[in-house]
Amino acid sequence: MGYNTINPDFYSFVDMWNQWYGGNVKTFHNYSVYNGEQEVKCVRSTLNMGKKVCEDWANMLMNERVKIHIDDETTEDFVNEVFADNGFWVMINEAQEYKSAVGTVAYVPYVADAEFNDGSVSGGKIKINFIGAGNIYPLSWENGRITECAFASGKIIENKPYVYLQLHTLNNGNYVIENMLFKVAEDGNFIPVEDMTLIAGLEKVLTALETQTDIRQFVIDRLNISNNLDNGAIAGGNPLGIPVFATAIDILKGIDLVYDSYNNEFLLGKKRVMVRAEATKFSDGKPIFDPNDLSYYRMPGDITDEPFIKEIDMTIRADEHETALETMLNLLSAKCGFGENHYQFNKGAVKTATEVVSENSTLFRTLKKHEILLEDVLTELVRVIIYLGKYILGKQLKEDATVTIDFDDSIIEDTAQIRAQAVMEFQNGLIDAVEYMVRVYNLTEDEAVAKVAKMEARRVLDPEPVTNYEFGI
Repeated sequence: MGYNTINPDFYSFVDMWNQWYGGNVKTFHNYSVYNGEQEVKCVRSTLNMGKKVCEDWANMLMNERVKIHIDDETTEDFVNEVFADNGFWVMINEAQEYKSAVGTVAYVPYVADAEFNDGSVSGGKIKINFIGAGNIYPLSWENGRITECAFASGKIIENKPYVYLQLHTLNNGNYVIENMLFKVAEDGNFIPVEDMTLIAGLEKVLTALETQTDIRQFVIDRLNISNNLDNGAIAGGNPLGIPVFATAIDILKGIDLVYDSYNNEFLLGKKRVMVRAEATKFSDGKPIFDPNDLSYYRMPGDITDEPFIKEIDMTIRADEHETALETMLNLLSAKCGFGENHYQFNKGAVKTATEVVSENSTLFRTLKKHEILLEDVLTELVRVIIYLGKYILGKQLKEDATVTIDFDDSIIEDTAQIRAQAVMEFQNGLIDAVEYMVRVYNLTEDEAVAKVAKMEARRVLDPEPVTNYEFGI
């Protein structure tokens, strides 16, 4: 179609990152060892720290304590309904984890199950497609912001493979959304399919939609880490991001090398008892040694200079391996933005530090850096949903509603200490009930005022509420 995009070599990095996220890199975890006679195929053990660091960043960036507030109740209810229909809070947490693994994800809201007749729309609901970096193809961008983009996704329809392609391009300042479907032939070629009804939710006839707006209807979500893997992309650099462990691949290798050696230390260091052939002869019709006991190994009968019974007890270097793992984990922690000592290898398992994080720590600064982009992403996603609801579905929504994102700071702040301090100040008249609700429950001032008003109303109706003591608590 004549569009340029980023260098295709970049997607080979995405594939490699996916393998590290999955914990099985073919060129590293599958190897062979020559035993003096033949090559023996081996599979290297893995701690899968590539996934662990992504899980931890996802849990900090987007969890159940993160709140999205909209200052118009009707608009907020509509957006929350869309979120509920799409399982958004599960999707967004998984998206943050996968974003940490491949650097970039996209959210593409669209109207599904709607009837379009002479410019009018009936029915329909908003769905959100979640797309990973391997299927995102930027077409134009400036200063890292993608303005035109293609999204590809594989689909199985009637047990046959298809590729669904959606293009968001600008025409005279307005976006045009084109939907295309291709059947994947046995030789790997793509065959255009005209019947778009094979994909549920798409317009029966309309494959190119003139949106009449310059608001892009896709949202790009990436980590706030500079992409140093340009690899010859066209002028303007590569607008896609890189994963949190992009510069720590060698450390991930080192961790799995040590962990694999740690496991082998116990496998190869198993205690053995070498016995000569005559020691295994029967006595009174019974074998002297149990043939099913793997601790014993029968030596060839022609060896005469060995002791009758010889014990082999290998010294297991557990301490050395655990020290090496601790060192590697500290390196990984530092490279992935957690600071030092975030991970600990204790009693054969990796544990995460849970102490309160100070505001001048590496983790705090890195988290706040990532939240800068994530706040813009969530705000833009909400605004796209509001736009589709108002102008496509005809809902009475406030287009210019104020959107605020409250991130979870519990890893930074000692929430128990904050609560105790707020109680003390409230009891001494230093703050009122509204300020208490704002501090302790992370509410906006308007939400706190409404909550306090409801509490006061209940007190008027029931001036002598039942106490906890009367319940026997």
